[in-house]
Amino acid sequence: MKKLYTVILLCATSTICFSQWNNFTSFLPSSDFRDVMFISSDTGMYSTYVYYAGGPDPSNPGHGDLTVYCTKNAAQAWQTVCYNTDYNYGGVESYAIYTVKNQHSFFHIRSWHQYLYVDKTYNGGLAWKSLETGTLFFQDFSVIDTSHWFLLLGDGGSKYFINKYQKGLLINNLDSFILEKAHVMFFPDTTTGYIAASTASNSNNHLILKSVSGGTNWINIFSDSLINIRKMYFVNASLGYAVADSGKIIKTSDGGTNWQYLNSGTNKKLNSVFFINDSVGFAAGDSGIIIRTTNGGQNWSKDITGVTTSFSKIFFVSDSIGFALTGSTLYIINTNWLAGIWEIYNNKKLIIYPNPSKGECNITIPDEFLNEKNLTLSIYDNTGKLIRQTKVEVNTGNIKLNLEAEAKGVYYARLSNGKKNYSGKIVLQ
Repeated sequence: MKKLYTVILLCATSTICFSQWNNFTSFLPSSDFRDVMFISSDTGMYSTYVYYAGGPDPSNPGHGDLTVYCTKNAAQAWQTVCYNTDYNYGGVESYAIYTVKNQHSFFHIRSWHQYLYVDKTYNGGLAWKSLETGTLFFQDFSVIDTSHWFLLLGDGGSKYFINKYQKGLLINNLDSFILEKAHVMFFPDTTTGYIAASTASNSNNHLILKSVSGGTNWINIFSDSLINIRKMYFVNASLGYAVADSGKIIKTSDGGTNWQYLNSGTNKKLNSVFFINDSVGFAAGDSGIIIRTTNGGQNWSKDITGVTTSFSKIFFVSDSIGFALTGSTLYIINTNWLAGIWEIYNNKKLIIYPNPSKGECNITIPDEFLNEKNLTLSIYDNTGKLIRQTKVEVNTGNIKLNLEAEAKGVYYARLSNGKKNYSGKIVLQ
């Protein structure tokens, strides 16, 4: 007969919480690291650029190495899928990596001997198709699908251009911007595009331009001299958001005819924004700030990240799995797991019964935890706050948990030996 252990958790309420965003993986030092993108929780790519200075001999001017790595097992292992070395011009650089939503493809923006290239792969980097796009300087990229994308470039001076790729045809210098300095771009479809730009008299990205002709003509639809837009995201041609310095967020629901200033609840600079659907979205920025909305931006709440450095990028690969980049470290969240309280990786499911319960329930000890002498059982409420915690030492059997003193609702149990974790949801009726 298995022994039964009763554990009544009596410790005081604590304000210690699990981070909602957790460290997924780190790359090479930020001085070498360039960009990262994932298409699922398992498959992603990142790029690096390393410059090696030459010696006093003029025939040894130094060289730069550009490398793209790929993982297909959630960053447990990486392999080189693209490599370039430049010994003469110092013109090798990796600018950005993009993906196509719901399609197994990556786009890598790089330079080679002063020329800008868009590299595309369908098979995890085993084969690449490279397209030379000119000698201009990279600004931004927007991809609709594997056959349609837009590239925003500058000439290093006062002019900015758009190159367009459509069904195998590259159109260079589709349109030029002389009065505006275009820096941020988003095309939600092949005909509708938005650009955030500055001017010679105001270095802030305080203008928003719109095209309804696939990028050939642009009109000014927004201007605010006090805003500095960092990123835009459009759910569709009509519904879009822009994030800026000082926590500013603006929203349009009618394709830019009208804009609404949203109360983000922060004054930190926001560097990136991503919306999963019409209602649910995230923004990330300085001082480890990540905020989320579930009602189309009308209200925002701060996520717990445990980070004080700046987040430069946030994106989701599904309705629940998201990534956020700070420096050369990538963080992850699964919003479907424990209400986003902790990340699903390395967490296994606890067997809890009866469930729902009136307050008393049993937790089956996992076989690999039998004879453990340093187990910790933690109970969290639905907001992620640690409400009870105790040490548990068992040889076999179950833990009998008493939560009768707690209010009705949803709670989460986490059993850990410091290296492995088992988690489960408890419903009190």
